[in-house]
Amino acid sequence: WVTASGAVPWPWELGAWSRRPRSDVTLLASATGVTMLHWLVAVGFGVTAVMTATGVISAVPSLRRPVLTLLLALRSTPMIVLIPIASAVLGRGLVTVAASGALTTLLVGLISTIETLDRLPRQLYETSPLIGRRRWRTLLLMDFPAAVSALRSSTPVILPLALTGVLLCEWLATGDGLGTLIVVAASRYDVVMSWSAALMVMLAAVSSALLMVFLNGRPVGHR
Repeated sequence: WVTASGAVPWPWELGAWSRRPRSDVTLLASATGVTMLHWLVAVGFGVTAVMTATGVISAVPSLRRPVLTLLLALRSTPMIVLIPIASAVLGRGLVTVAASGALTTLLVGLISTIETLDRLPRQLYETSPLIGRRRWRTLLLMDFPAAVSALRSSTPVILPLALTGVLLCEWLATGDGLGTLIVVAASRYDVVMSWSAALMVMLAAVSSALLMVFLNGRPVGHR
């Protein structure tokens, strides 16, 4: 596909897409929808993993160092190595997508929540047993709200990380979505399709980050 001048067209050149079959538009829209679903699953599982790990560390403080050591070891390992291992163990479906979301977001989210919990006054924890408050109530009333606040402020970083993990997972494991479409289109020298898919990824990452920055600038409960 070339323009009238003979140059390779860019995705935003409407003439390039007007000459393509409708099936290509359907293919791009379908791949974008699959990636958005994978992204939602990855973020949801990643946030759940962060909250679970935060609760475990808060309930058993002696586990903090081993858990963080394990996460640092996993984070230092390239995702391109971890995803094939995860797909071999978990299969090539949504479970592997969820695992990739946890791997890419857990360390960043957990460090953010731990730093927030460390800033809570120790007197709150010391007086809780004196007023008859059980440990699980302290988790629900103090630790989890602080962890949610920390996650809320770190979402502009977590969301693009999760999207990166999803694209790698689609390329190496699931074989669908924008991650695979970019690779397949590039292998066929379909510049318009590959750059259009990359443009969808860029728009999703930038718009989500801007949305989270906007929401984080608003007070909780603001209408």
